[in-house]
Amino acid sequence: MNAYRLTLAAAVLLGLAAPRAHAISGCSTSTLNGNYVMQFSGTSAPNLAASVGGVAVPAGIAQAARTATINGGSSTVPANGVVRLSFDGNGLLWGNSSASLDGMWLQGSIGGQYAVNPDCTAAFTWTDATGAAENFSGVIVGQGDTTLILQTDAGTGVSGVLKRVRGFCQISDLAGTFGIQYSGTAVLTGSPYSSVGLLALDGQGNVSAAESRFASGASSTVLSSGSIVINPDCSATLSLSSTGAAPGSMTLSGILSFDEKQLFFVQSDAGWTASGTLTAQ
Repeated sequence: MNAYRLTLAAAVLLGLAAPRAHAISGCSTSTLNGNYVMQFSGTSAPNLAASVGGVAVPAGIAQAARTATINGGSSTVPANGVVRLSFDGNGLLWGNSSASLDGMWLQGSIGGQYAVNPDCTAAFTWTDATGAAENFSGVIVGQGDTTLILQTDAGTGVSGVLKRVRGFCQISDLAGTFGIQYSGTAVLTGSPYSSVGLLALDGQGNVSAAESRFASGASSTVLSSGSIVINPDCSATLSLSSTGAAPGSMTLSGILSFDEKQLFFVQSDAGWTASGTLTAQ
């Protein structure tokens, strides 16, 4: 066998041995069926957007953005949140949104419709508790368990991910060692901050943490302890208090993933805008 044939044979064998991605096809509205968490983040223009991520824009935030525009300042504000959604497999959806808009914690109910195309693109239309309409586009990936999502209304500027979650959870579902990662902005100063670290959860609601936090241009090691509450609908609230040279506290609100290995969260403290994840080791 000559060198060309050897090369060709090797290429064929390598092609057969190489792992291949298996795309889903033939999606339909029933592809999205059950309970999901949507985590989103971005910067929004409240002078243009009536509602962002399932919550109405407060009049005070909208007026401040209009004033900033007139005065030549920035009219955009940070926005992030988590939404718990249920899909009936026939085009109806409902749920609740928890979001931080310019450091203001907002919550509200959602109801609406959705449609999934054969190419696995999707469209979502819902109204918030005030009746304001919101529109999203999405692409279903990961064998139907994940949807990449973007709000398409003027001034909204947020995107994120939709992940399947369980219908029922309890405190013992989240136990062991988890990595934590988050990033955000302090609204009053405009200073970014971020963190990575480890959390230990004992399955009874007690938490201890060791993080490397970066803020004000410098990193520091932060040790903290606290508690976590996991509700039957798989929503969760994690509270941490740190000690040392810069004591402080933070509250993270999120939703547990279907495999119980991730918690998608946002910071719910006034004036702070972080979002991130807990991931099991």
